[in-house]
Amino acid sequence: MGIREILETTKWHVWHQRTRSPFFTYIFYRGAADYRMLDFPYGIETTGTVLDWVLTDARQLEDYGKKVWGMFQNNPNWILNMIQKFQEKNKQDREHWRVYYHEDWSIADSSRLLSAYREYTQSLLEYGPTIFIPLSIESQLSSSSIEYVKNNFGNEWSTYENSIMTPQKESNAILAQRSLLSGVTMQTHLENFAFLKNKGFFFEFNSEEEIKKELLRTVEPKAELARLDENIRVRNQSWNALMERVPDAYGRLLLETTNEAIFFRTWRTEAIIQSSWYVVGMFGEIARRIGFEEAQDVLYIYPHEVERALVDDFDYRILVSKRKTAYAYLTNSEEDLSAEGNEALALTDALSFTKMNKQELCGTSAYRGKVQGKVLVVTDRADFPQIIGADILVTRCTFPEMVPYLSHVRAIVTDEGGILSHAALISRELKIPSVIGTVTATQILHTGDRVEVDAEMGIVKKI
Repeated sequence: MGIREILETTKWHVWHQRTRSPFFTYIFYRGAADYRMLDFPYGIETTGTVLDWVLTDARQLEDYGKKVWGMFQNNPNWILNMIQKFQEKNKQDREHWRVYYHEDWSIADSSRLLSAYREYTQSLLEYGPTIFIPLSIESQLSSSSIEYVKNNFGNEWSTYENSIMTPQKESNAILAQRSLLSGVTMQTHLENFAFLKNKGFFFEFNSEEEIKKELLRTVEPKAELARLDENIRVRNQSWNALMERVPDAYGRLLLETTNEAIFFRTWRTEAIIQSSWYVVGMFGEIARRIGFEEAQDVLYIYPHEVERALVDDFDYRILVSKRKTAYAYLTNSEEDLSAEGNEALALTDALSFTKMNKQELCGTSAYRGKVQGKVLVVTDRADFPQIIGADILVTRCTFPEMVPYLSHVRAIVTDEGGILSHAALISRELKIPSVIGTVTATQILHTGDRVEVDAEMGIVKKI
């Protein structure tokens, strides 16, 4: 069955539209399809990206979610243990990746370069189980947590909702602010946080000059650091007060799992992307040896293609040019399916879910409230400074580097995201009403439109 036939005959869960490199797409979804945990031998066979739309077979996702939820019900410690396991793996991986960062690849022989590339891609593919385990049950976790506090605390339940849905751990965006304000060395800051610019795994990093400019925007660093400290103190105090009232072990594990899963959804993506900081030199040398212009070009071919280029001198430059125009990649039980260039663009009419209601959008409420105002649509990093003073921010998703500009935004609307997404996390952290996961907000709404954001009901409509 070809890629068009699969697109037209499969019921899809549409996650969002996001531009990512073919390499990242392969790692993310081939890893999710192939790599299983010993105590949970299940995966999702059909998933991937078509013209930047991220898709998963809805029936497979539903079945997978039932298995995950059943596993959690049988062993409520399971997801927390899985999260801890992969966070420990990441610590070990980073130590290994640092070796790549300091190696002089120009003098490495071909076998060393190829084996290091294989080791690196293997280490990323092994994160596969983290991709869909939290995603597949985010609605069950959030709804079960809210139901639990309603049953146990009655009318007081809303007092604790924000504590449950706001991670106790600080996001990388907040940690990056702390890093700047605390005066760590520039090299340490760059290693830990320069990747925050690299959303699609394209070797884009914040430069030292950009970091210094960001620091200059902070008028009172000590006061800002004190504000961050106070935020985490209040957050921890609220969480501890909730945990003291939870009457049973299952309830504590349910709420802890929900809270940790919200943090983990963003963390596991950023853990993979952060690795890119360490391998630019390796990919640059691969590019030189296979006749590519720059390291980034290597991100447009899949691992087996890199090996063929290195071993057999196969020329992929035309293919890279096509994939820079457009590409589609789906994992499948029989074989991976892909299309490039005009062939990929021709799949547009097979994406039936892109037909849009142009007056009203539906999504998920991440932080409650109702706001009316003018829209500012932001889809490019260069436009982030315009966010200051905006009423309603409409964007594909929120990025960590957006956070410093969000303090006066009255509401957030995103194309992508679920209740565990970065947009949900940051809107709760900053107490900004938000409707997330609308899929098409940036295509329907335009800067200057007046809208009502009803984050009680999850509806955005033009007025």
